[in-house]
Amino acid sequence: TDNVFSTLFGLNLDMRIYDRLHLVLEPQVNIYYNSKLHIDTWRSYMTGFTGRIGLNYNFSQVRPPQPRQTKYFISLLMGAQMQNSSRVWNAVLNGSARSMAGVQFGVGYGRWFTDWFATRLTATYSRNAWMKGRGYLRYTRYMNVRFESMFNLLGMWENKWSKRIALSAVVGPEFGRMIKEDKKEPVSVHYIGLSAGANATLKVCRFFSLFAEPRISVVPYSAVSADLTSGADNRNYYDALLGLNVGINILIP
Repeated sequence: TDNVFSTLFGLNLDMRIYDRLHLVLEPQVNIYYNSKLHIDTWRSYMTGFTGRIGLNYNFSQVRPPQPRQTKYFISLLMGAQMQNSSRVWNAVLNGSARSMAGVQFGVGYGRWFTDWFATRLTATYSRNAWMKGRGYLRYTRYMNVRFESMFNLLGMWENKWSKRIALSAVVGPEFGRMIKEDKKEPVSVHYIGLSAGANATLKVCRFFSLFAEPRISVVPYSAVSADLTSGADNRNYYDALLGLNVGINILIP
């Protein structure tokens, strides 16, 4: 006679994405016990992982959500930026981290449409070293505008923290101009790139909040470069940029 039973553990994550519409995620762990399993293995149980995703619609009368007191905001940010490349990391490992990192600052204007979704238009300027030689550094400057979508993960749940704290994923296209110092003359191009990051915001009072925002940007371009290529052909490149910004949001009631 086989003795068999199973048990299930899981989480039910209910995220309100509209007035009565909820997104439901259910990751689950299943444990199965069979007294004869130890014949083939030292264990008498097995584990499995499953998950469910679905939508719930509440047909009953619900309390209407309270409107956000603050819809619009102005962001002022500054921080550090570094290019993610083998040349830069070799210089960093040799003790040149401060010289390879650069500065970034910018200003943005955004709007929260719901507790969990916002858009932000951000203009930034940044400068960092991309090459270190004997007695010299070569720098790159970036001037760009980003159109970003912000998804506040805490805003998807009704909780006491979402009014003061926001943890958002940020992603959007980046339009800009890059000027890279080269051996003979600068490489100056326009580009369309992609930027993504995370934003942690703490509301201090009615009129402003503080935030920290690590991010990565990808800047593709085509150029003729004596430093970047062995010949004079026009080739495709990209810069991967790592940044960390801190700043304040000025809240507009």
